[in-house]
Amino acid sequence: MKEHLPAIKINRSESTYLMWLDTRLLNLPMDQLQERLNHIGKVTIMDGRIYGGNGEYFLRLNVGCQKKNYLTA
Repeated sequence: MKEHLPAIKINRSESTYLMWLDTRLLNLPMDQLQERLNHIGKVTIMDGRIYGGNGEYFLRLNVGCQKKNYLTA
């Protein structure tokens, strides 16, 4: 993330398989960011807004998935 997407900050967690990605520095509306992630990046990451609170500027990334979900042949 630091190398390829330095504007996205990772909130460190102590014991979970979920990562909260802070997207505020992108200055990009969440709808537009999701559109780009889905159509250009071919990835789907949960929009933090559905969790309420300060989720408006965050993505929730599940890093506890099976290898087949994140590796390509």
